[in-house]
Amino acid sequence: MDRDAELNKYWLNISRAVNTGDFAAYKASYHEDAVYISELTKTSIPIREAFKDWQQSFNDTKEAKIKVNLQFKFSQRLGDEKTAFETGIFLYTSVDRSGLETVKFLRFEAVLVKRKRWQMLLEHQKLDSNKIEWDLLT
Repeated sequence: MDRDAELNKYWLNISRAVNTGDFAAYKASYHEDAVYISELTKTSIPIREAFKDWQQSFNDTKEAKIKVNLQFKFSQRLGDEKTAFETGIFLYTSVDRSGLETVKFLRFEAVLVKRKRWQMLLEHQKLDSNKIEWDLLT
């Protein structure tokens, strides 16, 4: 499998994990020393700290308390056979039991490394985006 196909599979697996509430698979997609940066909250923390904040959402998804959908589109994909720097927008949609829908378009940057498998070293969630910018990406 070529690099692009491997990375496409990596991002599809992230989406599947989020969409089904598979927290173990989601965590496994990150390097244990990964860093999470959020421009919205102005924080930089170890990914394991971010996992603590996100786990309830995964549990709620798995228990069908909410329905979520995560998709990625890319504006830039750089790297070689062992490294990747990916930038783009992700679309995160959630619907709670009452039918209230939340839609978020967020710019992101990700640094990944491949040893035995691809793992994210850095996730940088940037400022909000919108549907117009989303539609421009492939």
